[in-house]
Amino acid sequence: MVLLKNKNYDYSSEIKRTILNNILAATTDILLDTVENIEINSYLLINPGFNTSEIVKVSAKVDNSKLTIEATKYQHSMNENVFLVPYNQIKIYTSSESTGTYLLVDTVDMVFNSLHTNHYYDVDNDYYYKSTFYNSTTSEESNIDDANAWQITDDELYCSEQDLRMFLQFEIDDYPTQEGARFFIKTAMVKIDLDISTSNKNILWLSTLLLSKFYVLRGLATRALSKGYIQIVVEGRTITKAYQEMVLEAENILQEYKEFINAQDRTEAISTNPLFSSGAVDSLTIQDLVDLMNGISNAETLERGRWFRRYWRSGR
Repeated sequence: MVLLKNKNYDYSSEIKRTILNNILAATTDILLDTVENIEINSYLLINPGFNTSEIVKVSAKVDNSKLTIEATKYQHSMNENVFLVPYNQIKIYTSSESTGTYLLVDTVDMVFNSLHTNHYYDVDNDYYYKSTFYNSTTSEESNIDDANAWQITDDELYCSEQDLRMFLQFEIDDYPTQEGARFFIKTAMVKIDLDISTSNKNILWLSTLLLSKFYVLRGLATRALSKGYIQIVVEGRTITKAYQEMVLEAENILQEYKEFINAQDRTEAISTNPLFSSGAVDSLTIQDLVDLMNGISNAETLERGRWFRRYWRSGR
């Protein structure tokens, strides 16, 4: 059994409409700001990027703003976005070679709560896969030759691409792309494995989010060098930021990451033995206590004190 992550159709350039009424689940009527260019048997993508996202088929045009559609699965609110999309399903193909002949193995409905439609496929072989977009009403299908092949691997991400996007509070069409997000996450995982040794999934999940955010911000800063600024869309607002702002944000999140893994890497007292007994408290905590008792937090503080005394005695 393997999990196939099929990239969804890019609807960003398609006709966009806005819902004018609140819709309950199992509703067959929808009001839009206009139904121009929307025909019977076409497909509407409602509220993409959220858990209530769904595709419905148009059954009839009632007037200039009202449509009859197949029953909705979820309730929807006024002002949610609706996109006219040419496809409602994904066809999945597999081959034993990347450039070989691809055979159809499954057809699944597209799910737009993330950038991918996930589908479990019962196979043990490390085959190559391709997917196409399909309209189940007209039988129109995208060209399989235009699809990129991918292989199933055993790599497990500490957090998902969608987790990172939610953590960043970036919308679905914002930088980074799905592939870019996966790269940043895998880069963070390599660094984390070098920084800390733990099997605690909560620590790995949160530290991956923090470090991945650092890499994304540094990537944005690099992009800003060529433009002098970058633009991020957050909750419908376009925010413009310059290189220095992005670098500062990146440095702040990196410091937060370091403090987090430093705190999680320490072990609590595991016995009632005296403080300095072997194994009672980890060495980093012991050193902190020693520094605190001596009134010196670290070597830098000590050195500053020596410099001040030399400066004072010199009469400068």
